[in-house]
Amino acid sequence: MKSKFLIFSVIAGMAFTGCSSVQATYASFSDDGKYYLSVESDYNHPKDFLLKDLPEQNINGENPEHIYVKTLTQTFTRDYEFIIKDRKLWFKKKTESEWKLYKKTGLPKGSDAVCEIFADSNCIFVFDEKNRLFRTYTEKEAGTKPFKWVKEFGWPKSDVLQQGKLVNDKRGWAMGARRKDMLWYEDIFGNEHHYGTMGLETMYFLTKDGNRIRFTDSGLPPDFSNSILTPESGSFIASNISNSASTIFIIGDKGTMYTRLIDFDTMGCDPMFFKYTYEPYKSEYKGSEYLSNYEPWGLPAEDWYQQPAIKLEGKARLSRYISIHQDGQGNSARELRVAGLNAQGKTGFYSKEIFDKEWNFIETPLTIAEKDFLSGGSEWGKSELYSFAGNLFVEKFNSPEASVPEISCSTENFSLASEGKFNLKITMKGKDWTETKIIPMHSVEMWTYMVRIDPGKDGVSKSFFITPDFEENALSAQHEEFTLLLKQMFEGLNRKTFAIEAESTVDFLELKWVNKFDSRLSKNFHIFMDKNGNGSDPSNSKTYYAYENSLARYFDESGLNLEKEIYTQEDTDELMSAIENNKKYKSLLDGQQKVFNGYKHNSNQFRIVYNTADLILGITLLKHVDFPKFKTVTSHGKDLVKQNAANYESSFEKMKFVYPHVAGFVDLRIEKYNEILKDLEDNPSVKNKKEYKFSAAEYFEALGIAKVVEGYSKATEKKAYLMQIEDIPLFPGFLMTVYDKEKSEYIMVELPEFPEDAKKALKKGDDKFETKAKFYVASDGTSKKSSTAQIEKLNGKSGKIVFDGKDIVVKTGFMSGKTLFTTKTEEN
Repeated sequence: MKSKFLIFSVIAGMAFTGCSSVQATYASFSDDGKYYLSVESDYNHPKDFLLKDLPEQNINGENPEHIYVKTLTQTFTRDYEFIIKDRKLWFKKKTESEWKLYKKTGLPKGSDAVCEIFADSNCIFVFDEKNRLFRTYTEKEAGTKPFKWVKEFGWPKSDVLQQGKLVNDKRGWAMGARRKDMLWYEDIFGNEHHYGTMGLETMYFLTKDGNRIRFTDSGLPPDFSNSILTPESGSFIASNISNSASTIFIIGDKGTMYTRLIDFDTMGCDPMFFKYTYEPYKSEYKGSEYLSNYEPWGLPAEDWYQQPAIKLEGKARLSRYISIHQDGQGNSARELRVAGLNAQGKTGFYSKEIFDKEWNFIETPLTIAEKDFLSGGSEWGKSELYSFAGNLFVEKFNSPEASVPEISCSTENFSLASEGKFNLKITMKGKDWTETKIIPMHSVEMWTYMVRIDPGKDGVSKSFFITPDFEENALSAQHEEFTLLLKQMFEGLNRKTFAIEAESTVDFLELKWVNKFDSRLSKNFHIFMDKNGNGSDPSNSKTYYAYENSLARYFDESGLNLEKEIYTQEDTDELMSAIENNKKYKSLLDGQQKVFNGYKHNSNQFRIVYNTADLILGITLLKHVDFPKFKTVTSHGKDLVKQNAANYESSFEKMKFVYPHVAGFVDLRIEKYNEILKDLEDNPSVKNKKEYKFSAAEYFEALGIAKVVEGYSKATEKKAYLMQIEDIPLFPGFLMTVYDKEKSEYIMVELPEFPEDAKKALKKGDDKFETKAKFYVASDGTSKKSSTAQIEKLNGKSGKIVFDGKDIVVKTGFMSGKTLFTTKTEEN
């Protein structure tokens, strides 16, 4: 890790000093310098969440002679043992018997209590009563003096780490240190890799449902945005977790146990600092040799390994308390322990080395509560995989991107975890035939330096590197034209590390890559699939899904909406509360835009600085040197910083489009409730003000505008339709379709001032009104040209829409005053 920090400083250290830091960008918007999605409380820094004491986890005794099984109140390192007693941290050497307060007070500076602990190797991680992480070491490590408290965690910008909403209902957590005690890591091909100079410390939290493990480490931003699924794609439900040297140990309620050595580096997510390969090979170095760290790490990461069952006879029982600790070098140097009872009902733990076949019982003085014995309940649930379907888009020789209508794509097993494997199905339809091929793919999440919440599920997308991994004959189809297409897409990319870049949420999956299989056929390929199976017009589809993110959906929460036919003075307090909640909600909408504008700015600055440094390295030939890892850093660094910048810019642009629409309806709520409060000052009751509606759909209905309006486009001399977008009622506008025999054009007609103009019209009792319009041209996904091509020139231009109570006219000042849409027969 030391070389990692050094090289990153050389490559792009200026990015954090030459521009505003992420924190400084939005420090004024919340007390702790962060603005998160949750309206009720912060996700990563909850102010009202306090950890509870866990006396039931003192299974080794109140003043134990030794710690035999690690829990969240009793643990051990290589040389020391630790317990929580009287809400303070106590310790002793393993060779001693007397417990002493750690650093005389037993408390980190500024803390009143210690609530949870875990230890591995020479480090101890502690959470205090305010849910703050502290760590300390029993020997010099990572530039830190021994027996000194360290409050901040993470990289490149460290901060206080707290258990937020994503993990505060955890089933358990653990930490592991992969470094000099372990010395080397053995990859999937059996190659040993030296730990480097600093190694890695990773925390693993088994979440509430028991099928996902959220993790963070000393080389990641301080959040819980990364995750691993339990066995069988998250189908297995674990009851508890332990860890040592990045090896996870989990147990289910029937006693089924699995282990897996995996962290952010070994799963392949860190290509700026490690070389990776999916091609089997044999390294010439041993793990004890430092240069083995520079050899390519084999991928994919090892899978879950099911441990042999513990044979139970007589009174034997197993508990949820499990423990793993490193006891030598390499992957196999791990001892597993499971607390329980033997056949005679004596307490102790079952033990074995990780790859041994048989368990041994060691009798020890443990105290296990009845509720902590395994109940034999179900261990299996639903997998956490996503299905998408859509189209293939191709850009050839710098021509506009267009879809290939005879090709459809889908997947049924994509994971939003930090690593996974999925099958990409590609189907081609010929004149009288249909053929499908499956291309297996590996996915690993791209590293990012920004603090996140729950990307992929919170409205912000996740970025992945994708590597195809298919059999030799996978590109040979029954039909010649399908074979040619498959070779154009994938020839030469099999097991080519990170050949494809991807972006995904729970709503869509997008893949992009270039394949120079043949210089005459060199193409940029783009697959866009979504949960509805549409897969057309990626940009507009992603904007559509932006209305479904958690912050936009919060608009419908009951605390914001107080709709009644009649309001009385008894409603005053509730109305005032609703007004305050709406104001807070609007500030969150505004604040998050500012946050992501800061992210966009900083990621672009970082990209500029990185590219400049990369150019300098290229000129000086340092990028061809891999000691230290200049060549490794520059191999995929440009892709990482480019994708980071693209993601944050895309997220900001979607928010900038969507959130003002939501905020506009929030303003109407605030205005309405304020008017009602004012009227209630002089009246015992007030009727609902019908001119206020809280969605575009409600205003369209009140104005008598049908969901689908048939008309004519004078600009193109074609039949046209205006359609409300029912799935996104907060979008003030229409989808306009202009039909052509060969090609249809789709135009998003945004009406940015529509809610306010419609309110005024209803207040006057007038069903006639006009409002500004802005046009965004979308494609239907075909590659054919047509007479509607001039519609393309409308993109981003403005106009207006006029409604006279009967007819609708859409005008643009761009096309020589021609009418874009009308229902008036005399204009037709």
